[in-house]
Amino acid sequence: APVSASPDTGAAPAEAEIGGVSFEVTTLRTAKNPEKIQALVEAQKALERDIDRIKMEQSLCERQQEMLAANIAPGAGSSGQPARTLAEITELADYYLRENTRLDEKKLELKYALEEAERRREATNIEIGSDNIERRSTGELSILIKSAVRQTVRLDIGYNDTAAGWTPYYDLRVEEDNATQGSATQKAGAPLRLVAKGRVRQSTGEHWEGVALTLSSGSPRVNIDLPELETWYVRAESPSRQSRARASGFAMMESAKMSAPMDMGEAAPQELVQELYRAVAEAEVSEQQTSVEFSLPLPAVIETGGEEEFQLRTHELTAKYRYISVPKLDSAAYLMAEVKGWERLNLLYGDCNLFLNGIFIGRTVVDPRRADEGMEISLGADSAILVKRERGRDSESRAFIGTTAKAGRQYELTVRNTKGSAIELELVDQLPVSTSDSVRVEMTESGAAEHDKDTGKLTWKITLSAGESQSRKFAYTVTYPKNSILYLD
Repeated sequence: APVSASPDTGAAPAEAEIGGVSFEVTTLRTAKNPEKIQALVEAQKALERDIDRIKMEQSLCERQQEMLAANIAPGAGSSGQPARTLAEITELADYYLRENTRLDEKKLELKYALEEAERRREATNIEIGSDNIERRSTGELSILIKSAVRQTVRLDIGYNDTAAGWTPYYDLRVEEDNATQGSATQKAGAPLRLVAKGRVRQSTGEHWEGVALTLSSGSPRVNIDLPELETWYVRAESPSRQSRARASGFAMMESAKMSAPMDMGEAAPQELVQELYRAVAEAEVSEQQTSVEFSLPLPAVIETGGEEEFQLRTHELTAKYRYISVPKLDSAAYLMAEVKGWERLNLLYGDCNLFLNGIFIGRTVVDPRRADEGMEISLGADSAILVKRERGRDSESRAFIGTTAKAGRQYELTVRNTKGSAIELELVDQLPVSTSDSVRVEMTESGAAEHDKDTGKLTWKITLSAGESQSRKFAYTVTYPKNSILYLD
């Protein structure tokens, strides 16, 4: 991994002064298998000698052909000697043809031999450089010490390395008493266990063996310049269908249906249930002015490029349980747990695995920044609570009165409790909210719902006995300009 450390030298003794500190990155080349590398280097040298020999032989062939051509040329004889006879010229031409052909064939063989030797040399170079040489970036620190006397100076040196970090996450476990299953979900004080964990990763190039590890929510700052405050722009986002969970501290990511009546069922898969951590003992928590620190009680071992998980704290929480259903979006009833006093737990933002009676039911997100007095946790949908939303007969006559038209809608919500005990359920629906004076919404039947006129939200708080069914109806009309198109569904 690239080195991205920042040195931090401690104070020098009184008789010495730190004159300067410089840091640079260097690359180390280390042989993984020295014996194999040595053999490859020797083979490379032998190939270099073969290549030189072949090139020398090629040069000799060229010179021989040049000499042969010079001697066969007309008038090549010495001055004053008689001219060559026809038989001599014929014999000389035959000799030239034989020798020149032999030299051409040898040059061709040398060409092929040179190409093969160069190919083997290139393959050897690749083998030496790719798999057998380990390149690693490392930091080199230079410190200038000024001292008036000759002495041995001892320094404490620390550094920040961005190649190491950690991520908090949680396991949330809910255990129901088998004897009171069903009713236990409705009473205040049913137990919740929140296990805080940390996932530590490091690619510093150093093997961490038996290190004292402290996990901090703060970020070490290398730049100590005063930051400049810029303009802060804020905007509101429209809530989604899961906004209730997000706004109250836990954002639901995915959940699983629970079989009625939330019995134990089969055990969760091993990879979901298994808790991966090294430190069984609790981490020591210290709250700093701007951060929270967790000091692990046992020495940690983390290979470079590796990742380990550690248990930090276990919180026994008291929660109050209730059901919430929004049948317009989902015909399911979700079991919600409301936790009080969460602010004293030093919680950090992180993913959270949810377990009910040892069964993995989904994931959520712990976000203490969005929680208020109570933190709500969704424990998934309960198939033992049946919810139905039916549309009644609409007033689609659209009675025209002057320049306006009127349309009406009515709905019936039916809830059935198939559990063996009573439950409390919050049923939620809505009316449209007008953003124009030309559109007027009027509720004609409320079904005794609590109505928030600003948001249009309708809420019914219902208590259902075992096996009981109840219904709630509501209706509304919308008056709008008759030449407009209005979407009410």
